[in-house]
Amino acid sequence: MALGSMVRRSIVAVSLSMAGALAGISQVSASTIVARLDVVPTITVDRTISNSSIDTSVTSVTTGQFTLTRTGGDFAGTLLPGIGQQFIAYCAEAQESIAAGTTYTFEVLDLSQGAENIGGLGVTRANYIRELVAGVQAQGGLGAVAAAAFQVAVWEIAREAPSLLPFSVTSGNTTFANASDPSVLTLAQSWLDTIINDGVQGPLASNVVALVNQENQDLMAFVRIPLPASAALFGLGLGGLLIGRRVRRR
Repeated sequence: MALGSMVRRSIVAVSLSMAGALAGISQVSASTIVARLDVVPTITVDRTISNSSIDTSVTSVTTGQFTLTRTGGDFAGTLLPGIGQQFIAYCAEAQESIAAGTTYTFEVLDLSQGAENIGGLGVTRANYIRELVAGVQAQGGLGAVAAAAFQVAVWEIAREAPSLLPFSVTSGNTTFANASDPSVLTLAQSWLDTIINDGVQGPLASNVVALVNQENQDLMAFVRIPLPASAALFGLGLGGLLIGRRVRRR
């Protein structure tokens, strides 16, 4: 996947069959996935959430992509990358725990219901994250630095007050510093600036779901949506986007 300066792709046409598949994702609810967390990221960053009811001190955390192996549950969909039962995910709930080698049961819910420890992301934050996913094309193949930057940007959106736009990784209610690779914060901010802070709503990824566990960390994962051959020609990496013209935010 090309990283560097990210250019949002405009898809010229999408078939009605894809539109039907996308609509189905928004109705995801009540299914479960049982999965073991196999791989955790290694890049670290200092994170402070000043409006937290749990802890407002500086916390050193790892940031990046999780790799999990699905071992059960009744969810019928395929999660990216879909190699065997292995899939990738990112943290949606910044201040809950999760541990490598441990198996968890998750409910598969709409992204807006993730981060249940703060009452859910809500539609506005979830759509910002969907827009970020569409812009970054966050799926298997992101290198460690890009995955870490994407995770930082997701945390910023999830825990910053939407009224405090533009999002900034160094100011506001949620801040980051001292990344073990300094380029992580630079890249995270550049994505926030070009995808979210520009005041123009771009395409929203529709295949992002929340994996919710009431006692542990909620995750966000990506559902594979089968593409008709005509749409596959466009190289739609995330498996499905809600395609529409970019509109100025009000």
